[in-house]
Parts: sequence; C-alpha cells; structure tokens
Amino acid sequence: NSLKERMFAASESLNFERAAAYRDQLKAIEAVCSAQTIVQKTPVNQDIWALDGNPDFRAVVVMLVRNGRLMHLQTYEARDVLSSTEDILSQIMVHHYQSFENFPNEIILDPEFTALGELLGATLNEIAHRNMTITFPKKGIKSELLSTAYANAHQQFIQRRTTEEALLEKVKRTLNLTRYPHRIECYDISNMQSGQIVAAMVV
Repeated sequence: NSLKERMFAASESLNFERAAAYRDQLKAIEAVCSAQTIVQKTPVNQDIWALDGNPDFRAVVVMLVRNGRLMHLQTYEARDVLSSTEDILSQIMVHHYQSFENFPNEIILDPEFTALGELLGATLNEIAHRNMTITFPKKGIKSELLSTAYANAHQQFIQRRTTEEALLEKVKRTLNLTRYPHRIECYDISNMQSGQIVAAMVV
C-alpha cells in the first residue's frame, strides 16, 4: 500500500520516471506472491479473463488458476480503434490458446460477453481438442475472481498510460514543446548506391 501511495503521488507531481520505478517494484512483489495465492477451496483449473481501457488502448488480463491456486497472471495489450471489444477479446483468447498446453476445464468471462459463448467455445474446444466450459458468473466466488481480474486489467491500463506519459514528457522537454505531441511521424529512407530507393513512414 505504501508503494502504491508513492507511485500515485509521483504520478500526480508529474515525476513519471519515479512512478514507473515504484510500479516495477509492485509488479515484482505481486509476481512473487501470486504463485502462492490459494483462490479456490477445491482443486479447480480455471482461466479468468478481463479487459479494461479505452478505444485507444485496452489492457487484457488472464488469471491462470490450477488446482485452486493462482499460478500466473498473463497480460496483453490491444491498440485497435476499429474492432469491437468482443472482437478484440476473442482474437486475443484464440491467439493465447493456440500456443498453449495446460488448458483449463473452465473459462470465466464477464456476463457482457455472453454472446461470444457459443462461437468462441467451439473455436477454443477445437484448439484444445477437448471441451472447455465457458461461464459468465454474476455472483459467488467466480464473480469475485472476475472482479480481481478486472482490477488487475485496470491497474495494467493505468501503469501503461503512466509509462507513455513519462516518455511524452521527455519528448516535450527535449524539444521545448508547450504540450505533449499528439502525432509523431518517423521517416526512414534507404537506398543502394543511389538506386532502389525505399522510404517508410511510421505514425
């Protein structure tokens, strides 16, 4: 709690580098503690998914519970202003399980994603070569785990935004700008003995 207070205080005073350092310390502590956390009284295998953010940037978190213990917290980032929240979540989930071996028996999602259940379930079961149940709890221990996953997704979103603000603050100071840049263009031009000229622009 003390580290969190220092991180938010540093962020409020625009000291983003110090805030990022506190954030890294918090993540290290959470990583050490999370593997020892018992979240279920029964030895269940579950994955709990949550998403938070805005159209410009979304943080996606999956909590991997094996034998009733929280074994790992995996995070993903999405920058896709065109796709819906449902499409983004389903794409990330398919990508996640395509390179996976220790499949859960149950996948827990927020009730707002109920429409994904049937199609997503069929796709994931085909990847895993066995049935995985997708549930959308509204109360009970599963709903509480979902709330924890959302808290982690929100924290990931805030941390990422803090890091980006720190980088933009450096750009602002270096170039003596009056505000953060909203658009940055980078150019690279390559050629071989004045021929075969290729140019690229990243925005």
